[in-house]
Amino acid sequence: MLSRRTAPFAALLLAGSLAACTTPGGTGPSPVSTASQAPAASPASADSGQTPAEGPSSDSAPTPTGPAAATGPKLEIGSASLRLPQEQKWTVGMTGKRTAGGGGLTSQGIFHVSLTDFPTPVLDLDSNAKSAIQTRGTDKLRFGNIRRTQNRIVAGRESWAATASGDGKVFYGFGTVVGNEDVQIAFFAPDGFPPAKTQEWIDSILASVIWKERP
Repeated sequence: MLSRRTAPFAALLLAGSLAACTTPGGTGPSPVSTASQAPAASPASADSGQTPAEGPSSDSAPTPTGPAAATGPKLEIGSASLRLPQEQKWTVGMTGKRTAGGGGLTSQGIFHVSLTDFPTPVLDLDSNAKSAIQTRGTDKLRFGNIRRTQNRIVAGRESWAATASGDGKVFYGFGTVVGNEDVQIAFFAPDGFPPAKTQEWIDSILASVIWKERP
């Protein structure tokens, strides 16, 4: 019988298998755009009679920053939802009521995304991260080199982050606590998939996350 800690990871593997069988289709800081500063207007000479140039009006639209949220197919469970990149064709499905997964067929293989939650009596982020990493490091994907990376803010909540490689995939994981649920988002990029595109997709998917407490 699977333990409460091991069960969600088995569910993730089932979701990955579902996506792989259908033929459809350490993260660093997110790139942030910065607004370029306009050069300051030269002050008018006291005797020139010229009027100094006006700066931008106070009601100018702010320059957007951060990655744009993905707008493609939706993955949703009781405690969270997210969207996948619109540019890719995805096959999505559920494994039970607590795991949603999506797989996109690329030229390098299946890029898989999963969203899962399960009840936890431990509401401490570090403790949940340690448990998740230990479980992932010993599961059949054999991610023995899994390591935790810098925490990341996802939709306003601090989340642990981890990465690893093995079984022909590169794994990126994120997790947080919502209410009494341990919520985890996992990404599996096939070997050879461009790292820059992986980062772009992860950033856009995380930007689309909406947390919600189960009733």
